[in-house]
Amino acid sequence: MFNKPPQTGQYSQLCLLVILLLFLLTTSASAQVVNIETKRKDERVAGISGVSRMNFMYRAGNVKRVDFGFDSLVQAVRGRHIFLGMAGLEFAKARGRNQSAFKLVENERFFHLRYHYTLRDWLLSDLFYQLQVNEFIDLDSRNLIGVGPRFRLVRTDKNALYLGTTWMYEREHLRPPHPGGTTTTARWSNYLSIRWGSIKNIDFTSTTYFQPRFAEMGDFRVLEEAGLAVDLTGWLALSIRYTLRYDSTPPAGISKSDQRITQGLTFKY
Repeated sequence: MFNKPPQTGQYSQLCLLVILLLFLLTTSASAQVVNIETKRKDERVAGISGVSRMNFMYRAGNVKRVDFGFDSLVQAVRGRHIFLGMAGLEFAKARGRNQSAFKLVENERFFHLRYHYTLRDWLLSDLFYQLQVNEFIDLDSRNLIGVGPRFRLVRTDKNALYLGTTWMYEREHLRPPHPGGTTTTARWSNYLSIRWGSIKNIDFTSTTYFQPRFAEMGDFRVLEEAGLAVDLTGWLALSIRYTLRYDSTPPAGISKSDQRITQGLTFKY
């Protein structure tokens, strides 16, 4: 379909260097950015493909809590056109010491659509829409739409490096008791995405997002998500993810930063 970029050992060295720099630079960083980069398939391969991921966590003590998450991405490639659709759900149930049953305490849902048109081997257009609800951060709804370029800096069969920069319009509504109702703003969304798979049956991914507000650059969000997947079969992998998030101006009562580690299974088709 398109000529593949040259495959040399320099690409692997470049990926390793950037990965190390990211871990050194991102030492501190709210579940406000949805990352789809780690689930993408090779967009040079025509046809329909997808990936689904499931994770589970149980905590016991004074409060017993169960966290469960599931998300799925479908990608369709035809000629120069690339379509992506993704949806996800995460919820938590908890039971206190004197309670007899688990109760739903928080949940998050999102829906994401994205379209690329390949202009050159190294350049793609990027258009997306996203709807998100997140009770973990008192977000009643957020609608996003964005457009911009996506740069394919490195793409081999095993390694990849992408850079994207988009204008993004945001409309959000917070749950009570937060004041202000519905707010709208424009942000500058930037991301760097890395995939390194030079070791057999092991796939490492890292994505960094930086999203300042155009009207006030001091109002920004950062996400760093690094993941490691080990193939168990051709369609099943064991995965672990580390997520670091930061919001410079979160809603009242919400922490500026959080981090977590999740484990789960990834299904590829």
